[in-house]
Amino acid sequence: MAGRGRDEALCRRYAEEHRLDNVKFLGFLRDGLKDLIARARFTVIPSEWYENYPLAVLESHACGTAVLGAEIGGIPELIAPGVDGLTFSSGDVGRLGERIDALSAKSTADLREMGMAGREKVARENNEDLYIERVEDVYRKVMAKTT
Repeated sequence: MAGRGRDEALCRRYAEEHRLDNVKFLGFLRDGLKDLIARARFTVIPSEWYENYPLAVLESHACGTAVLGAEIGGIPELIAPGVDGLTFSSGDVGRLGERIDALSAKSTADLREMGMAGREKVARENNEDLYIERVEDVYRKVMAKTT
């Protein structure tokens, strides 16, 4: 688990009590986060916050990693279920577990294919030329209304 949060002690205690030897708590990562995401079979974004355009999804896809994300805010708009990841209802722990199991059961090749689909989408929809075009379009619309 990368990052820190208010429930970190609770998670550590749970992992210890259940002898989850395969869970490592990495804390806040500045250096190495991109490499960790790129090496992951998939990332889990169990957000409970309404983020418009969450970078965690984009960063995972840019690294070629499939995403399991909560259906809240802009997350479900960035994930094509079955293509570049899966979604679940935010706060639904049972469904989250089912989705983790479903992705864990997939072959590395299938998960890489999902990750590459996400990477292609990020490159197609979030490139510099498209960004400039969109910003210029906003300026054109504003200027048309003021003249």
